[in-house]
Amino acid sequence: MGAFKSPQYTYLKDGSYYFSRAVPLDLRYLYSKPRIIQALRTKSQAHAKTASRFLASKLDDYWLGIRLKHIDVPAAHLLIDHVGPSALSELSTIEDAKDLYISVKGEGKDRGSRAIMK
Repeated sequence: MGAFKSPQYTYLKDGSYYFSRAVPLDLRYLYSKPRIIQALRTKSQAHAKTASRFLASKLDDYWLGIRLKHIDVPAAHLLIDHVGPSALSELSTIEDAKDLYISVKGEGKDRGSRAIMK
């Protein structure tokens, strides 16, 4: 008979399976330890295989998202939907906000807040 082999990213300890995966070098600054170890709380090889695939997939997705956030967008200067001076000029001023507040609140409803707004 061949040697028993645990599912990928797992090992057996006291009859239970554990997930174990090294943190990639470029992402180690995010973690307190260089390896992720988590009890899978199962003694079943089939359940350990399913759980380890799920955890590995979630980590791969998470790590890819982090890597993508930190890359520069190619040709970003050509994007139409970027914030420039014209977009900033369309923002409301404090005076506009005050006028809107007074129109919603109504003239003379509360003398205390009107005095503050002037």
